[in-house]
Amino acid sequence: EAKAFLDRAATLWLKTVGLEHPNYATTLSNLGLLANRERHREKAQKFFEAALTIHEARFGPMHPQVASDLCNIAVELYYRKHYDEALTRYQRAERIQEQVFGERSLQVANVWRNMAIAYEASKQLNESEQAFSKAIEYLQTAAGAENPQLSPWLHEYADLLRKQRHFAQAEQAEVEAVRIEVRNTIKSNPKPESGRAD
Repeated sequence: EAKAFLDRAATLWLKTVGLEHPNYATTLSNLGLLANRERHREKAQKFFEAALTIHEARFGPMHPQVASDLCNIAVELYYRKHYDEALTRYQRAERIQEQVFGERSLQVANVWRNMAIAYEASKQLNESEQAFSKAIEYLQTAAGAENPQLSPWLHEYADLLRKQRHFAQAEQAEVEAVRIEVRNTIKSNPKPESGRAD
């Protein structure tokens, strides 16, 4: 049903605003996301690439939407095990996000984390470690040292460190991840104040 609605929207945008309009590109991106959910990797990549072409032509090569399209394409390449191609897209997206949002922004942190995972999958463990380190550092700067998002990243980092036989560092990362989880659990479930009889 979702695909039928999106196909209809694409047809309407083509008739009303044309092939090069951002609204049509957004519908293509949504079709790509739907294809992603259905694990139709090549089809999803084609939708994202078509959206990228439109966004680059309309907004220029250094626009955040271009970076988003590049990351979407990289995801599909990653799942198809084209790791070097995925990393090329992520690297370009990182340069755009850094210019637009700043080096230590949440957007840049997310791209570095995705690059770390792609490096690890391609057996480039040293590069993966460096990318994870940057991602964690930038996320701490952008969102704070107690941000819940840090915990799963630290667990992933610890898994990588164990693969490299860096067991002490892996233990430190795990301890920090658990500390953050506990702190956030306490914050979300504060102990009720005890009642007092007057």
